[in-house]
Amino acid sequence: MISVLRDLGALSLSLAAEHQGEVVGRIALSPVTHESGAAGWFGLGPISVEPALQRQGVGGSLIAEAKRWPSDQDA
Repeated sequence: MISVLRDLGALSLSLAAEHQGEVVGRIALSPVTHESGAAGWFGLGPISVEPALQRQGVGGSLIAEAKRWPSDQDA
């Protein structure tokens, strides 16, 4: 799914979580249209975590990191 968003030019942010050198989670943000017409809105998804590592904070950490974007680019 993330590759499709990337190919369409609709991927604003893609993050991966690694554990022992392997990608175990991924998250994406894509621009969406808000009913008000206001710019700067993003949709969250897909988000995925390796089943054996679910409910251990991997997804939450990815979401927390995504919430820092784009303000983390100002530093």
